[in-house]
Amino acid sequence: AGLGHRVGCEVLDLTVPAAAAGSVLGGRCTELALAAAVQAVAGAGLSALPGDGRDAAIVVATTAGDATGFEQARATHPERDLDERDLAILADRPLDVMARSLASLYGVTGPVITTCAGGATAIGIAASLVERGRARVALAVGCDAFSRLVFIGFSRMHVLSPDLCRPF
Repeated sequence: AGLGHRVGCEVLDLTVPAAAAGSVLGGRCTELALAAAVQAVAGAGLSALPGDGRDAAIVVATTAGDATGFEQARATHPERDLDERDLAILADRPLDVMARSLASLYGVTGPVITTCAGGATAIGIAASLVERGRARVALAVGCDAFSRLVFIGFSRMHVLSPDLCRPF
């Protein structure tokens, strides 16, 4: 309500693949990232990332990470205004939890990077790691869970389509 953008998409029927379930360190956004990674690796015709983990890299792009957990915690105190305690909770959330979960799932001990930029940047960083010989293979994931925090932020920046959800 009160936003210039009213179109959003939420994945409601996602099940974390059994192979990835034990690797979830965070919340909903981590589940989405793990499911996307499992699909990407399978789509590449692989059952796992090649190599022994030292020659693989993980690059994850996220704006707010698992902001849904923060929002749920904040909802338990709707009677009080947002204050320094809330900002401290938000600032203390580790944004690298998705990348660490993916590294755990695939046994990656090479570069594990989290960037606040978009998925295209994650792809560029991953490609650069391979090109420079820092990794033989790299998995790039971009993920943000549907949350008020992220939706309001992108709406206020006017970077959402007002009529249809569509990439690029």
